[in-house]
Amino acid sequence: MVFGLAREGTAASSFNYAGGHCDRLAGEPLAPRFGMAEMMRAMTRSVHTQPIGERFVGAVVLTPPAIAGLLGWLIGQLSDQALIDGSSVYRQAVGQAVASPLLTLQSRFDAPGVPPFAADAFALVPVTLLDRGVLQCLTPSLYGSRRTGLPHVPVCGDGWALAAGSMPRAELIAGVPRGALVDRLSMGRPAANGDFSGVIKNSFEIRDGRIGQALSETMIAGNVAQMLRDVSAVSAERIDTGSWVLPWVRVEGLHFS
Repeated sequence: MVFGLAREGTAASSFNYAGGHCDRLAGEPLAPRFGMAEMMRAMTRSVHTQPIGERFVGAVVLTPPAIAGLLGWLIGQLSDQALIDGSSVYRQAVGQAVASPLLTLQSRFDAPGVPPFAADAFALVPVTLLDRGVLQCLTPSLYGSRRTGLPHVPVCGDGWALAAGSMPRAELIAGVPRGALVDRLSMGRPAANGDFSGVIKNSFEIRDGRIGQALSETMIAGNVAQMLRDVSAVSAERIDTGSWVLPWVRVEGLHFS
């Protein structure tokens, strides 16, 4: 794990971090793993920032760390708390298209750093949550299953892979007329229906397909469930941190301020 910030004189970037698990250190140099070197380079460009300016509706390109936050909300919606208290927007959606057809999300429970059993001590078997955008199952624990009557599906909080797309990352960014490259979403806890408003951190403006100035005091608003539907492109490149294998993803229709 690498954690820190960059300084120049009295100016400093916001903190950021990157890291992961692997079975061995031989072979590939350490710095490029888990996106650590790229994160540190971006941090040095984030010492001097500026607001994005006027309000507009645009696109975000989410880096793998930001995608992990988005998928974490989805996984939570399929789990005990949301299913038991009735707040899950996906309670009746198994077999339906709930996300872009570009998204396929599968388990990789045999990855480094991932425990081989669920929190309630059941052995794990492979699970597909999204198949080209179609929800395949809910994931209540044994307790959740008994409370809701839904089938028990043992899963782990970590150990997930989002399938790579066919578009190079550079083309993904080049297709954005106005928006931002976002490395960290700070949206707190979205409303029960997925509505949120939050600050984008460790982020850069995109204008006419080019990455520009690092951003400060910039917010986006939207709906997390709708963001999953509005994914318009997925990169061919992915970062493997052991517990996650994730690409870059472009999402349309976010409100910037």
